[in-house]
Amino acid sequence: MNTQLSVRYTNEALAWEYDQRQPSPFPGEAEWYVKHAGPVRGPLLELTCGSGRLTLSLAKEGFDVDAVDSSQTMLRRLADRLKECDTASARRIRAFCADMLTFESDRRYSTVLVPYNSLQVLETVDRIRRLFARVPGFLTKDGRFLFVVRRIQHADYEENERTAVDWMDKPAIDERTGLSVASGIVSRYDQASKRIADHGFYSIKRSDGREQNIDFITYAPVITIAEYVSMLEDSGFAASVSGGYGDPPDDGVSKEVCFSCRWTG
Repeated sequence: MNTQLSVRYTNEALAWEYDQRQPSPFPGEAEWYVKHAGPVRGPLLELTCGSGRLTLSLAKEGFDVDAVDSSQTMLRRLADRLKECDTASARRIRAFCADMLTFESDRRYSTVLVPYNSLQVLETVDRIRRLFARVPGFLTKDGRFLFVVRRIQHADYEENERTAVDWMDKPAIDERTGLSVASGIVSRYDQASKRIADHGFYSIKRSDGREQNIDFITYAPVITIAEYVSMLEDSGFAASVSGGYGDPPDDGVSKEVCFSCRWTG
């Protein structure tokens, strides 16, 4: 994982704040993955599982899930969630700390999935292409590859910049420990390099009066739907694209773009 990006997921306070902002799956998210999982309800491989927002929902649906993340901090948060989960679901989950471009497994999967917009942590088109090429090696015959990306609307970037998040005056507060984390993200679109630069700002305050300010920049490539489909086809996938978790036809303007891909190799 990129050193700058890893700060977001390895800093204990920032990882905690991340979970407070989105503690459970988006509306329709878990249902979409369940619907599009392979025709055989075999084991699933979830890459970039984080603290298990989606993992737990899939396990509760009866799937065995191998959950992979490069952040041990996030996996510790997953382990804490498993302690509060029903025993049967918790036993269906195996967690691995690994990079998704180097992870190796002792099993094959009916479905490989990457949760909402997590492909962007790879930061370059080349690394995303490398992942697509690796996925077939994890799949059983007629296996599925599922992922969702956020659509980039160039019109959103006035003078190539927009405020993506502004929670600086609305910090997440842990009443138990007194921890307070406020955050903001300013996004810039670089037409020359075809990528988005997200400049994140974080203000951490602790009950003992200590304060810490953290800021860093991460990058995400801007990839068209046609480019995604072409890369998938090069790796042996037939891709179906929809404009949201309810599977409406892609209209070119939806916030989410959902890819349900069948391996044809």
